Amino acid sequence: MAVAPQLDNIPTQKPLGEAVVAPSVDPTTRLRYEVKFWANEVQAAALVRLASQHMHIDPYCRGGSQRNVSLYLDSPNLTFFELHLAGAPSRSKLRVRTYDDPTGPAFLEVKKRIKGMTMKSRVTVSREDARRIVLGDHDVLRNLKPSQDLSDFIFHYHRYMVSPVILISARRLAMAGSEDGGNFRLTMDRDIRYQPHNGADLIGRPTDWTPVDLSERSGDGSLCVLIEMKFRDAAPAWLAPAIAMTGIQHTSFSKYCACLGLYTAENGNPSRSSFADDGDGE
Repeated sequence: MAVAPQLDNIPTQKPLGEAVVAPSVDPTTRLRYEVKFWANEVQAAALVRLASQHMHIDPYCRGGSQRNVSLYLDSPNLTFFELHLAGAPSRSKLRVRTYDDPTGPAFLEVKKRIKGMTMKSRVTVSREDARRIVLGDHDVLRNLKPSQDLSDFIFHYHRYMVSPVILISARRLAMAGSEDGGNFRLTMDRDIRYQPHNGADLIGRPTDWTPVDLSERSGDGSLCVLIEMKFRDAAPAWLAPAIAMTGIQHTSFSKYCACLGLYTAENGNPSRSSFADDGDGE
């Protein structure tokens, strides 16, 4: 099988000798390449075996895949969604992400697509502060440490007059490079679900999730694992042979566009809908 063509124009690292310990902060948060693939469970397991020679499991996933939930924000006209569908070379997404631990923090994130590369900024805040910011109570900003990433999130919030649109969840296994200081990251998403937003609720109602039928997107019902590979300057040398060996299929799948597309097809524009906040924000 030929080497995956989607890596042909991306520089490849030479193999490194001595391994180094990956940092706790994802070094690919800034400008990076993102490449996505579909895999079945056999292919995913094979890729994990190959990757394990060069990577380690993220500490938060050592007990198994970690559930994440993202509250996506968009303009009244769904500007971010429409730009993505149009294939605009420069586009953005705005979201608030949380993980399994209900006492854990929330992350205000901006993702920008810039001519084939992705730039992601992230700010860690408490869940209560995140809910207040989502609802437009920006007095809370006085108590937060100023940063360019925070300013970027607030700029997009006001520039596009965003509001909550949809909640999307997935079970994620994450791995980080052991030979490059964590510059290469690999994630595997399963059990992708969505539900309409409920104000500033960041975790969703347990009975309201709708699973995404990935077979309609991948063209094969067995392709149920979405793999993302993220790296800054170059893909590791072992990656292209591993892709060829496992036979995983390149895709440009977007969880946000797929889930919002399914929802709007049945219910219309969610940013124009009204969902009552139950008061506790969770």
